[in-house]
Amino acid sequence: MNIFKKIRIESKMTQTEIAKKLRVCQTYLSKIENGKIVPSVILATFYAKACGVNLGKIGEYYVNRERDYSPVLRKKDRRNKSGTQRAAS
Repeated sequence: MNIFKKIRIESKMTQTEIAKKLRVCQTYLSKIENGKIVPSVILATFYAKACGVNLGKIGEYYVNRERDYSPVLRKKDRRNKSGTQRAAS
Protein backbone atom coordinates (compact mmCIF):
# COMPACT_ATOMS: atom_id res chain seq x y z
CA MET A 1 0.00 0.00 0.00
CA ASN A 2 1.26 3.47 -0.90
CA ILE A 3 2.63 5.39 2.12
CA PHE A 4 0.36 8.36 1.45
CA LYS A 5 -2.76 6.20 1.40
CA LYS A 6 -1.61 4.33 4.50
CA ILE A 7 -1.08 7.57 6.43
CA ARG A 8 -4.45 8.94 5.31
CA ILE A 9 -6.28 5.80 6.39
CA GLU A 10 -4.46 5.73 9.74
CA SER A 11 -5.45 9.35 10.33
CA LYS A 12 -9.08 8.45 9.51
CA MET A 13 -9.42 11.13 6.87
CA THR A 14 -10.88 11.06 3.38
CA GLN A 15 -9.09 12.21 0.25
CA THR A 16 -11.60 15.05 0.02
CA GLU A 17 -10.80 16.27 3.54
CA ILE A 18 -7.06 16.28 2.89
CA ALA A 19 -7.53 17.87 -0.55
CA LYS A 20 -9.43 20.76 1.05
CA LYS A 21 -6.69 21.27 3.65
CA LEU A 22 -3.98 21.21 0.98
CA ARG A 23 -6.02 23.16 -1.57
CA VAL A 24 -5.52 20.56 -4.29
CA CYS A 25 -7.94 18.43 -6.28
CA GLN A 26 -9.09 15.14 -4.82
CA THR A 27 -8.19 13.47 -8.12
CA TYR A 28 -4.61 14.67 -7.69
CA LEU A 29 -4.41 12.93 -4.30
CA SER A 30 -5.90 9.81 -5.85
CA LYS A 31 -3.11 9.76 -8.44
CA ILE A 32 -0.52 10.14 -5.67
CA GLU A 33 -2.04 7.30 -3.66
CA ASN A 34 -2.17 5.06 -6.73
CA GLY A 35 1.47 5.74 -7.57
CA LYS A 36 0.72 7.47 -10.87
CA ILE A 37 2.52 10.65 -9.82
CA VAL A 38 5.08 11.54 -7.16
CA PRO A 39 4.27 14.60 -5.08
CA SER A 40 6.84 17.29 -4.47
CA VAL A 41 8.64 17.20 -1.15
CA ILE A 42 6.81 20.40 -0.20
CA LEU A 43 3.39 18.85 -0.85
CA ALA A 44 4.46 15.71 1.05
CA THR A 45 5.41 17.93 3.99
CA PHE A 46 1.99 19.57 4.02
CA TYR A 47 0.34 16.16 3.56
CA ALA A 48 2.09 14.85 6.67
CA LYS A 49 1.09 17.93 8.64
CA ALA A 50 -2.55 17.66 7.48
CA CYS A 51 -2.63 14.04 8.64
CA GLY A 52 -0.89 14.83 11.92
CA VAL A 53 2.09 12.53 11.36
CA ASN A 54 5.84 12.98 11.60
CA LEU A 55 7.42 13.97 8.29
CA GLY A 56 9.96 11.17 8.79
CA LYS A 57 7.27 8.65 7.99
CA ILE A 58 6.92 10.10 4.50
CA GLY A 59 10.66 10.81 4.24
CA GLU A 60 11.31 7.08 4.16
CA TYR A 61 9.27 6.92 0.95
CA TYR A 62 11.58 9.41 -0.77
CA VAL A 63 14.75 7.72 0.52
CA ASN A 64 13.58 4.34 -0.76
CA ARG A 65 12.41 5.84 -4.04
CA GLU A 66 15.78 7.53 -4.59
CA ARG A 67 17.57 4.25 -3.94
CA ASP A 68 15.34 2.48 -6.48
CA TYR A 69 15.88 5.09 -9.21
CA SER A 70 19.53 6.10 -8.79
CA PRO A 71 21.42 7.05 -10.79
CA VAL A 72 19.06 9.57 -12.30
CA LEU A 73 18.51 8.93 -15.98
CA ARG A 74 17.47 11.29 -18.70
CA LYS A 75 13.77 11.05 -19.47
CA LYS A 76 14.34 9.29 -22.79
CA ASP A 77 16.54 6.67 -21.07
CA ARG A 78 14.06 5.74 -18.36
CA ARG A 79 12.30 2.43 -18.54
CA ASN A 80 8.53 2.06 -18.40
CA LYS A 81 6.80 -0.26 -15.92
CA SER A 82 7.08 -3.29 -18.19
CA GLY A 83 10.89 -2.96 -18.25
CA THR A 84 11.19 -2.12 -21.94
CA GLN A 85 12.85 1.01 -23.12
CA ARG A 86 10.67 3.86 -24.26
CA ALA A 87 10.84 5.01 -27.84
CA ALA A 88 12.74 8.25 -28.34
CA SER A 89 10.49 11.23 -28.85
